[in-house]
Order: sequence, then structure tokens, then C-alpha cells
Amino acid sequence: FTTAAKDGTYISGLFLEGGSWNISGAVLESSKPREMFCPLPVINIRPAIVDKFEPGTFLCPVYKTQQRGPTYVFSLQLKTKADPGKWVLAGVVSIMDIL
Repeated sequence: FTTAAKDGTYISGLFLEGGSWNISGAVLESSKPREMFCPLPVINIRPAIVDKFEPGTFLCPVYKTQQRGPTYVFSLQLKTKADPGKWVLAGVVSIMDIL
């Protein structure tokens, strides 16, 4: 990217754990066999009111490290064709720093 985002900021370096990102369809899908982590593409992060989110999205928690709890940062809205409950049960999270 050569210019800054008009609204929000671009971030890179996030990984999905427990799911995978379909780049061509721009949706969350089940992880591939033997794939522990899936890199996410560059994302435009914009502030939003928590009460207002699009249907067909999963609020994916983002953590600094693989350790849960005190390393929570924020939640991403990821598009999905499946019910968001599927991803909650699968334990899908986004990690900033994988070890």
C-alpha cells in the first residue's frame, strides 16, 4: 500500500488458529488438515460500535500470543457462510505472534 487508509489503519501479520481464510471468497472456513495456523491478508481495521455488526460475521478474538486471557486485544469481524457458533465451538482465534 502506498497511501494510508482513509478510515482506520492497515495491519498485517495476523494468523488464524482453528480455521482458515479463503482469500478468493473472502470468508472464514474450516482449517485444512495438518494446518495449525493460517496467515490472514492485510486487514483494514476501523473502529465500530460493538452493538452494530453485519449478519453472517464471526467476532473473532485477537490475542497477542497463543496464551489466552490477559493477552486479549480486540475482536475482528470475519465474514462466514457458516453459523458463528461453529467457530466458537472450534475455538477459532487470531494470534499476533505465533511461537
